[in-house]
Amino acid sequence: MGKREASMYVWNGRTLFVGVIPDNQEHAHHLIQITIGLIRNFTLSHGGGVCEGRYAMVAPDEPHSVDDHQEWQVLIHIDPETAVGQQIKNNYFQDKKVVVFEYKTLEPFIEELQNIEDRTHTCREAGMLVDRIIRSITGNTVSKNIIDPRIQKTVDLLKQAPVKKISVSELAGTVGLSESRLMHLFTENVGIPIRHYLMWLRLFDAFNLIFRGSSFTEAAHHAGFADHAHLSRTFRTMYGMRLNDFAKIKQSIRIIDCS
Repeated sequence: MGKREASMYVWNGRTLFVGVIPDNQEHAHHLIQITIGLIRNFTLSHGGGVCEGRYAMVAPDEPHSVDDHQEWQVLIHIDPETAVGQQIKNNYFQDKKVVVFEYKTLEPFIEELQNIEDRTHTCREAGMLVDRIIRSITGNTVSKNIIDPRIQKTVDLLKQAPVKKISVSELAGTVGLSESRLMHLFTENVGIPIRHYLMWLRLFDAFNLIFRGSSFTEAAHHAGFADHAHLSRTFRTMYGMRLNDFAKIKQSIRIIDCS
């Protein structure tokens, strides 16, 4: 491998990171995480214990941390509410929160992933590579999303809201459910309560704003956080690192916006 510059590709519903994972404490985010060791095994600590390997997948909202031993890794994050995210959850996370696969499953992709360090791939090239990796996990077909249509409408409304502060009563009236029924069905279908999901969406909005050059204060304001400190606390809880540390790391990462 040549130069040592990490890369992150960002699409709607998924991201691809190639580089050394920043030091992280135990954290939990609402994304499916696929971790691939490019050079050697990594150590993954999670709510159910500790495992070591070259390829692992973590369920949404599972507390975890990764020790990459300062070697290059690949992180693929997938929105669990997308069709492919739903299929992965249904196939792998019914009775477990972490799945460790044999290295040979992903071995055909290692050289291509290493090549991302040598040149900036186009969004199409990187996207096709991620699609092939995901297909190696799910098979060639993606099953129909089985989420309750009223909850799918709720998720869509939340994602479309400019500032993620829409009330549960307003959502319930829009989708034709009582507040209590909506909260129950949402947690059952999505895996976390509405308020937690809203906080995740606010954090993701702030994350994107920071990547595009906004200050922490600006990002906090536009994403619906009370202030910079509120954003910082939430970021540390969900990503396991301080926002100031992330800002330093951000300067050494190629960010390719494919959204």
